[in-house]
Amino acid sequence: MKFQQLKIGQKFQYQGDFYVKSSLLVASHAETGEQKLIPRYAAIVVTETSLAPADKQPATSLNSRQVRAAFNKFYDCYLDSLQKLKSGVEAQTLKSFHGNLENARKLFLKELGLQD
Repeated sequence: MKFQQLKIGQKFQYQGDFYVKSSLLVASHAETGEQKLIPRYAAIVVTETSLAPADKQPATSLNSRQVRAAFNKFYDCYLDSLQKLKSGVEAQTLKSFHGNLENARKLFLKELGLQD
């Protein structure tokens, strides 16, 4: 089997040592935890077909309300920070910051299909 075919969290043997795949190109030594770059094409021997418990957890899905609420909290925090800078920044610069932030907000929501 090739390294690229493994799922993250799978244990395997490579060049006489045992590793656990931790990312697309990196594996952690099973005993020492030392990380090693493993070529995608490297031939490996799978020693464990099941995934580590942490990788078996279901992926979290977010609904549009959660995304919008989280982004609005971020947006409000950023606006509050800009207001605190108000005394030390020229009015035109502050207005430009607000415009850039609003454009970024609209683009973010548009990319997610959550336009106002």
